Amino acid sequence: MAMPSTYDLSEDHIRCAYQRFKSCAGYPWSNHAIMVRFISFPGCFVILLRRFVFTVLAVLGIVLFYLWFVLLSPFGYEAPEDLSPIAQGEHQVFVYGTLRYGLIRWLVYDRWGDPKEVTLSGFRRDELDLKKAPTAQVKGYLLEVDATELKKLDRYERLGIRYYRDRIILDNGTSAWVYRRL
Repeated sequence: MAMPSTYDLSEDHIRCAYQRFKSCAGYPWSNHAIMVRFISFPGCFVILLRRFVFTVLAVLGIVLFYLWFVLLSPFGYEAPEDLSPIAQGEHQVFVYGTLRYGLIRWLVYDRWGDPKEVTLSGFRRDELDLKKAPTAQVKGYLLEVDATELKKLDRYERLGIRYYRDRIILDNGTSAWVYRRL
């Protein structure tokens, strides 16, 4: 005798499962067709898939809120009052960390930019900072930004709280800003 699959349940199987579910869960179901969804594999799969999708969307929402709060909102950062004002015009910034990636630059100051590969001699990367090292080199990118974009970069780097802006001379002779840890 063949075992019945979850797709071809007889009326007796449905009634029995319905009675067990009703006694355990306490829900007064009146339609056997609804009960088949709860005891069949496809119904359970749909419920689990919905929970998974909901969880993924909730986590994505939390991540997007965090990125908005950190990068764009007016609430997450206030520049310390002792910082000097940003001069109008073009500024050059040497980046060696997350700002090397176009998507991050776009999130921070609304454009990918056209960075140039450059090298900084006399320093080495030490996690999120640059340390002096006479024989070392750090490869990075040179960004050209205006005063508004530099202010957005200051916000991203938490200028005055986590980092300070330092003037450096790159190997090609260009003077540029670089963010270094406090």
